[in-house]
Order: sequence, then structure tokens, then C-alpha cells
Amino acid sequence: MFKVYMAGGGTGGHLFPGISLAQAIKARETDARIKFLVSGKRLDTALLEDKGFECVKVEQRHLPHSPGQVADFMITNARALWQVTRMMMKDRPEVVVGLGGYASFAAAAAAKICGVPLVLLEQNAVPGKTNRALSLAADRVFCQWSQASRYFMRRGNLKFKGNPVRDSLKKLSKEIARTMLGLESDRNTLMVLGGSQGASSLNRIMIESIPIIEEWSDRLQIIHLAGSSQAEIVEESYREAGIKAKVFDFLKEMHLAYSAADLVFCRAGGTTIAELTAMGIPSILVPYPHASDNHQLANAKALASRGAARIIEEKHVSSEKIEKEVIGLLLDESALKLMSANAVAAGRPEAATEIAGNIVESYRKNEKNSFAQLLNV
Repeated sequence: MFKVYMAGGGTGGHLFPGISLAQAIKARETDARIKFLVSGKRLDTALLEDKGFECVKVEQRHLPHSPGQVADFMITNARALWQVTRMMMKDRPEVVVGLGGYASFAAAAAAKICGVPLVLLEQNAVPGKTNRALSLAADRVFCQWSQASRYFMRRGNLKFKGNPVRDSLKKLSKEIARTMLGLESDRNTLMVLGGSQGASSLNRIMIESIPIIEEWSDRLQIIHLAGSSQAEIVEESYREAGIKAKVFDFLKEMHLAYSAADLVFCRAGGTTIAELTAMGIPSILVPYPHASDNHQLANAKALASRGAARIIEEKHVSSEKIEKEVIGLLLDESALKLMSANAVAAGRPEAATEIAGNIVESYRKNEKNSFAQLLNV
């Protein structure tokens, strides 16, 4: 049995690549036993509940931002390390895969204590602090962007294979996807995506731009993933203006939304970009300005440099920008066609399969070699 620990979570951007990789490993090794060690956030268990993988909550804390948080940080994370170390000594997994973020730290540290190989996934052009620290002890770090290499002190263990995307992301024809979503097949279709939990500022921008959008309402329609807290108000705003729109708090059938869209207006998270390029969708990116080390802007620039995206920084977004940049591009068929081709060229839809193969071949081989050595073969 091939045992793997996947450690991380807290956001869909960290967890979705782990799920995709786990499914690819399972497809290759049917006897694989994959256990997810996730944060205590509700999102993690919600995303994993129907995937068929074992899920264990490991409470951990971010680095403290004030002296009053230090004691809780030390106690909670020490407890997490002890919990995972005991689990690992019992299960003896072949490999631990860190998915990024603070929720992967205890499992990564326990892997080194227990002598278990450690592999990391890095989705962003500017790596997170956790992965930068853990990379010094990691056996391999699989990166989406070559630009990430400059931030790692140790580079001999880096591999640039892309970012695993969900195997459910199979592209359909626009007509079929739009029909399945209850949209019209012949309208220019904009998708607004704030990430797995929505983005309140993107929702606000779209609501404020409704008077502009309304002028073009006979030619366009919108798919909007608004998050659970604001989906109702966003939907009502479109409805009152007579704008054709489908608003979701969260959508599991993302392949339908991507397939139906001509253009995506969204944040610039690493996993979102991997999905856009895997599906060959042009995008206008509004990087989250408060992301650590401004990594979303770096992601956006990396994709824009390939001609697959355009960037509007949040401080520059206005109703006039929406009309000129977003609606203008949405109605420019030749520009969209070129950007789509560039997105396809930038994509790595096979990343999950390639990384899974690398992991299985490497650590299955180590397992067999160790067994042979015990038998003196």
C-alpha cells in the first residue's frame, strides 16, 4: 500500500491542487491510501467531504502578529506537531506533500522528525513564507512559475511542472455549457470570479458598474461567483437592472462556468491562473492588493507577459475601466481569440499526472530498494 499525507488547506487555492494530485496518484496506484491533514476551517472539510479521502483536522496558528498571540501560537502548534508525529509514526507514510500555507507546517516538521520524504507544491510566482522555510528541508519542490526560483535559497530540489488542476475541468462547447447553466447560447459571456470564497471588492465593483453594464445588457450575460455572504445582493442587483446573469455562492461544476465564458474577470491566485490556462480562457486580473509579498501581482504579471491576460490593479478599477477594459475586451472577438491561444500555450493541464508519476516512481522505488536491502538482495 502506497501511503501519502497531504497537508495544508485553509483556502481552495491550496487545497484544490492537493485534491487534484491525490486523484492522480490514486488513478496511478489504486491501492494508495491518501490522508489529508487540514486546518480547522469549515471550507476544508466541505471541499473534501465527497472526494473519498480520509481527512484529519490539525489545529495550527499563523505566525503571531502581537505579543499576546505568542503563547497560543506556541502551545497550539506544539500540540499539532505532537499529534501529527504520533500519527506518522503509526502510519509510516511513504511521502508527505505540503500544499502551502501555515496548515502544512506541522506535517512537514513531523516528516523530518520521522525520516519521511517531504515534497512541496508552490502555486505562486512569489513563494509563501512557509514554503520558503520548508524548502530547505524538502526533497522536492514542484513550482508553477520559473520566477519563483529566485526566492528559494536552495534550488537544486526545484522542479517546474505546473500546478495540478481538478480533473473535472473538461472543456465543453460554449453552447452546451451555456444551455446547462440556463444562459443564452449567442451572448458574449463574462465570468466574475473572486476565488473559492468570493471577493467582496469585486462584487462591489460589479454592483457599482451596473449602470454602465446595463447599457450593453442586450449583448452580454454574466456568470458571477460571489461567495455565500453576498450572492443574494449581487443577484438582486443584476435582476433589478434587467441584466442576464447567473449568480452562485459556490459552484462545484466549474467546468461549466469556464466553458461558457468568453472572458474571466478575477483575482490572480496561483490555482485560479492554473485553471484559466488549463481551460484556455482569457482573463482580466485584479490582484488582491493585500496578499503576502504582493504575490498575486507577480502571478498576474507572469501570465500577462505571455499575452494571456491583462491587469487592472484594484486601486485603478472604476466603472469607466469596466466599460473600456472589460466590456471592450469582451466584445473584441479577435483579441479574445489570440489571448485564448496564449492561455493554452501557457497552461500545464497535465501537471497533476506528471507530478503524481514523479512522486510514485521516486518513492515506490525507494520503498522497493529498502525492502531489497533488508533481504540483502
